[in-house]
Amino acid sequence: MRYATVLVLATLTCLHAGTQSPELADKILPIEARQAVQRYLTMKAGTVAMSPVPQDGPASWCFKQYEAAAKTKDARITYRLISSHLQRASQLLDGADAQNHTMGLAMVMASANCAMERLKDGWLASHIVDGYLLGHLDRANPSDQSYVGKTSLLTIACAIYLQAGEVERYAAAYQEMLQHALKKSDDNTADAARLKLADAMLKLNRPEKAKEYLDAIGPQSSLSGGASKLLPKVMAALKAKKSGE
Repeated sequence: MRYATVLVLATLTCLHAGTQSPELADKILPIEARQAVQRYLTMKAGTVAMSPVPQDGPASWCFKQYEAAAKTKDARITYRLISSHLQRASQLLDGADAQNHTMGLAMVMASANCAMERLKDGWLASHIVDGYLLGHLDRANPSDQSYVGKTSLLTIACAIYLQAGEVERYAAAYQEMLQHALKKSDDNTADAARLKLADAMLKLNRPEKAKEYLDAIGPQSSLSGGASKLLPKVMAALKAKKSGE
């Protein structure tokens, strides 16, 4: 029954977030993640009423509320705020208005950052990213220069996954960034993603895959120095893995 449920959720996820790569969709189920976040926040904060959000500067408005909550030394207040903000963000993201999408994504980023930096709650932060950030990549601003553009959203996702120790999801998000950069012919971002992926593959004991990513970084790339620095570690890991087989 559990296997069937995951298959259904995976199908719904792919339909909802069509911009996801197979690697990302395989690691992250936004629908399931949102449900898990809602249950967790109800446990931490109880049922919370959704508060109104100003039309201008929703992210800074969230941060001000989080700062005020931190002064009370009561984590439950911060959890309640995150719950309220995510409810409102979901409403904004579910509509068709692009300006609302920007506000919704900004609120999600503020909530995930608060969970990680203020509450030190890596589980919550990474699941907010799963369900509300990467689950709404199709709502990203088309311009990569925007702070809610796809590259910016994926960069934030990767940073939170790394802090939370979620290496597989970190790698999946960088794989998504690599595919996005290749579509945009953005060689520098693509090579930066390859370098991060090589390091992630090394951490996951997949040195052969790490070497593939390093080999794809050309000698003329601005990231070639970083690739050369990482290569000896990758080769040593490859040798150790082969000797142990």
